Amino acid sequence: MGSPTSTRTVAAIAAAASMLAVAGAPAGGSSATESPRAAAATKTVRVADDFYAPKRLKVAKGTRIKWVWSSRNSNPHDVYSNERPEGAPHFHSRPRTAPFSFTRKLRKPGRYEVLCTVHEDMRMRIDVTR
Repeated sequence: MGSPTSTRTVAAIAAAASMLAVAGAPAGGSSATESPRAAAATKTVRVADDFYAPKRLKVAKGTRIKWVWSSRNSNPHDVYSNERPEGAPHFHSRPRTAPFSFTRKLRKPGRYEVLCTVHEDMRMRIDVTR
């Protein structure tokens, strides 16, 4: 068995960890009070010279997609919803260079095809699930 000092140390560490979990401190990437759905509520897409990264996303409905222009961009780019599920609103950012970001919440399940109107071969796909 361990000494009384090591037993007290282990007990103190366990108590501190327990208090942190109750207080909502991060544990495994999310807090004890945060739902897994809330932790995944925003996905970031990098807008680079001449591609989106990632090129494909699969997200739950209600997820916010945030396109962030890379500081290394020398060309202007935009985000244009070329194809979207029936009834989903169209979205389009202005052509911009960094620093800039554009956010949309995708509420309608289905496939969204996004392109840059300045560089039409610059495309991405977002699949929104129920």
